[in-house]
Amino acid sequence: MLCLYSVRDAQGAGKSRILHEFVGQAVRDGRCPVLIGDAAPGSSLRFAGATELGLEILASIARTRDIFGLEPPLKSTLLRTVLVRAPMDDEDQLDEAMAAVPDALFAEKLAHARKAVALPGPGGLTLDSSTVRELLRADLLALADEAAAEGGALEGEPPLVLFDGVEGYDKGIAALLIAGEEGQQGARPLLGPDGLGSTERRIPVVAAFSMGTAADEILRPVVEHHGLGQRIRFEVVGGFAEGEDALAFQRVLLHPFRLELVPGASNVALAPSPRITDEERRNLIESLRVGTSNALPGQLGQQAFYALAMMAKRAEWLEEADDEARLRTLIEEQQGNEV
Repeated sequence: MLCLYSVRDAQGAGKSRILHEFVGQAVRDGRCPVLIGDAAPGSSLRFAGATELGLEILASIARTRDIFGLEPPLKSTLLRTVLVRAPMDDEDQLDEAMAAVPDALFAEKLAHARKAVALPGPGGLTLDSSTVRELLRADLLALADEAAAEGGALEGEPPLVLFDGVEGYDKGIAALLIAGEEGQQGARPLLGPDGLGSTERRIPVVAAFSMGTAADEILRPVVEHHGLGQRIRFEVVGGFAEGEDALAFQRVLLHPFRLELVPGASNVALAPSPRITDEERRNLIESLRVGTSNALPGQLGQQAFYALAMMAKRAEWLEEADDEARLRTLIEEQQGNEV
């Protein structure tokens, strides 16, 4: 399991972008990615406890199944348990009770389940985090096995589950990282040393969050004491290191993607002029670093970045990366030298 976090002054450190990179790598490794949180389209963030968070993970499983051409998880034990209020270990009772539930699309059944969980008082259904973990494990492994059975590049490896924006999960943070339902003790958290799996079949997890928020009371002890067991790796995500920043600036400047932001800078490919001195090049990199809050990935490509690029272009530190124009300039310079 891997935890990525940024510190208070590193908002825009690129955690969501890193998770998207993990999504692509998971597919290349033969795994199904299941993404929850900020980086996932349509995802909710605030959860009242383990059951609501579990249903959000199930919704993400459904999105992944749809992407890979699989049927919705209508046989999900978590979904059936919440819908029919039946014991999770009584399959016959579950099947009989589900048969009485009106046939509906998965999205409708999921909506009914969320309403059942949200009911106030004893009318609402709450499951402790250990129970939700066991139920989700079956759903996640079913996803992997069915995807492998369809053929293609997926090999039946357990899915990779990614949680983004964990600091915004409200009571779901405790359910995910500490224990219990709504802070109750006595149950293991959803995540453990084997992710969402077991020692026999681990389900890897990547969780991303920001420090410096109201959730620090819960998250800081986890980070400082490296909770959840010994197979957890914690990594701080911040700005690009020296040397990396210059490469990142160059890549963004060469590949315009926000064409309307600062015309003349954001809509053209730019590169350092071959005529600038080493000192001017260092000054260029330093000005871009300052303008991106010490080279935070989330600041690259923003208006302040391109405003500085425009100033550098006017100072002739940057020029449009036009191969034909550059060739004409070289020819003109050569002809001038010959004269």
